[in-house]
Formats: sequence, structure tokens, C-alpha cells
Amino acid sequence: MIADDGTYNVSALRALSMVGDIVLIEWARREQGLVVARGNPRGIRALADLKRKKLRVARRQEGAGAHILLAHLLKRAGVGFDEVNLVGPACLTETDLALSVLDRKAECGLAIRAVATRFNLDFVPLHVERFDLAMRCRDYFEPAVQTLFRFARSLVFQARAGELGGYDVSGLGEARFNGR
Repeated sequence: MIADDGTYNVSALRALSMVGDIVLIEWARREQGLVVARGNPRGIRALADLKRKKLRVARRQEGAGAHILLAHLLKRAGVGFDEVNLVGPACLTETDLALSVLDRKAECGLAIRAVATRFNLDFVPLHVERFDLAMRCRDYFEPAVQTLFRFARSLVFQARAGELGGYDVSGLGEARFNGR
């Protein structure tokens, strides 16, 4: 289950009770929302619009994080999955979803802001998720991992995250859970 306070990564780790020496390190926070056509011609502002305006919604495959998040957000908005016009086939990637909107096969779909930016589409923000890296505590100190984090703290990386749109890397490297 997705917790609104961003702790669902911790809940998922606790379910893995056989592994006790895991640490969650924040990588980034990223915006999730509805990718819509440029100019948002259907005036989409909230999930209730999907039902009310009978919009064609591109969908991700069952089990994909975006599919799970959409189900959670719809439930929170009081809209049933069966009340939304999900069109197929399922998009296997966020790029596929953006192309579905560009090709007018769907009027919107749930994805990250960066994919909307990449394809010059508009975006209706709905949720910010924390993207964490899970690893064994001892592995955090390995040279390869430390090299990765050094690069991620560089100005080049920070600038690229800004260019992508919808990413916040200000908490990068912070321990969010320590299972020891």
C-alpha cells in the first residue's frame, strides 16, 4: 500500500524481514502526474476529470509502479478504476505512454514530469514520490557506491536533474531507513 507520507519504501523493506541490514538512501524525489497534450486542451485539473469528462486514459501494465500509484490516487479521489476509460494496449514504458498522448490514442496518462518535458507535453502534478536506493549497510561504504554518490553530488549531475524537470535531488544521499 502506498503511504501518503512517502514511507512506502520503508514498509516494503520491513516486509522483507529476513534481511535486516538494509539501508535506504534517498536518490531523488520526483513528480508524478497526468501527462496531457500541449496546452491541456481538455482542461484536466484533477483525477475526477477522468471520469467526469470521459477521457481516454493511457494505462501502464499491471504491477508497474505507475499502475499501482494510479489505483491508489483514484481510490483517494473517490473514483473507481472501472469508472475510468483505460485504453490499451498497456504502455510498457513512460515513453510509450507519452507517445500514446502525442498520437492522440489517449488524452492523458500517469507518468513522471520528466517524460512530459521530454516530449513537450503538459503536466498536471498529482504526487511527489521519493526514489530511494536500497542496499546492504556495508555496501554503502564500497568504493563503487561512493563514486556514484560523488558523481551524483556534482554540478553536472545536479544541472542534468534540473533539465529533466520534476526532479528534486536536494536530499540525495540521506539515509531514510537503517535496518540494523
